[in-house]
Amino acid sequence: FPSHDIAFAEAWKSWEKHRREIRKTLTPSTRRMQLNKCAKWGEKKAIETIKRSIENGWMGLFESTDTYKKQENIDTRKKYGY
Repeated sequence: FPSHDIAFAEAWKSWEKHRREIRKTLTPSTRRMQLNKCAKWGEKKAIETIKRSIENGWMGLFESTDTYKKQENIDTRKKYGY
């Protein structure tokens, strides 16, 4: 993310703090891969994902299951032609 994305930078800082607090610091490889994932999601979704992960005490960043359900519904509609 560009350095001017203050909201994302603050969320990411909170994420790294959370990981330190649970004694699971991010390795350079993990940091790079998670940042790439966040970039793919876009700022808004990335911030929401980070907040949800911290709130739930998770060690990773996981895409919302709503996204998977939506994709599953799209795939089903395509498969059956409706």
